[in-house]
Amino acid sequence: MVTALAGLVAAISFAMLLFPIYGHVGIAAAIAISGWVGALLLGIRLIRYRRLHIDDEGRRRLPLIAFATVMMGIVTLGAQKLLETAWDMTVFASARAGLLIILVVLGLATYGAVLHFTKAVKFRDLLAAIRLI
Repeated sequence: MVTALAGLVAAISFAMLLFPIYGHVGIAAAIAISGWVGALLLGIRLIRYRRLHIDDEGRRRLPLIAFATVMMGIVTLGAQKLLETAWDMTVFASARAGLLIILVVLGLATYGAVLHFTKAVKFRDLLAAIRLI
């Protein structure tokens, strides 16, 4: 309950701080930050009570997953810059939705490919996890 409240306080605080500067993107960032605050606090609590154990495989995978995340961000940001002119030229919501879908699919493909090629996750395990959802 305390970690959920801390996440809520973080969301409100960061939203108030970031919205005047970044608009709606600031609110999205505030929500993401609040998720990390909650996860960090829960992780600290679990470690303190000796309920969180990261095995050797987890230690090997975590940096690779972080690398895949960074690569996905770089590729998505680069693609966004390339598609920026097309975004600005169209006023049609369907065209903008199509461009957004392209960015999301490109990001997912990059993330999956980096996870696969760094052997952080086997492709079939990734597909199995998606099927369980």
